[in-house]
Amino acid sequence: MPLNCRLEDLKKGDPHFHWDDNLPLYIGLLPRRNPKPEDCKWFEYKNSHIVHVGNAFDGPDGVVYMDAPLTHVNAMVKPFPKKKALVPYDPFAPVPHRYVRFELDPRSETKFVEPKVLAEVNGEYPTVDPRVATRDYTHVFMACFDESQKEVQRRP
Repeated sequence: MPLNCRLEDLKKGDPHFHWDDNLPLYIGLLPRRNPKPEDCKWFEYKNSHIVHVGNAFDGPDGVVYMDAPLTHVNAMVKPFPKKKALVPYDPFAPVPHRYVRFELDPRSETKFVEPKVLAEVNGEYPTVDPRVATRDYTHVFMACFDESQKEVQRRP
């Protein structure tokens, strides 16, 4: 996530972690067996937010496929506020997500990856049946925001 922590900011009383609109999203890929630090391949995508990964698996083509809800805003406003503009935290406010797939090719010469949208869904906490975890799959389960319930009474 595009989070930042700098000693000079902490000394000024800023939050420990804060969102930085100028940082990209970084994804690190390590070999599954006996990885060394120099084996890490870094990919990046424009400023965006992933919290939970639904599944990731090795394709027959040697590419690693990683699926997750992605949003282009800071989805965790209270714990990770913008540095100077603290936004009031609303735990009931929906954050627009899309369920996407990143194709991470360890042989790639470029670090930038563009995800493919798998579903236009406003959801989080994706999970797959554990029997298919780390393998290609057809179903994912996640908590979704129901747009029809926007006017439901909010808790105090």
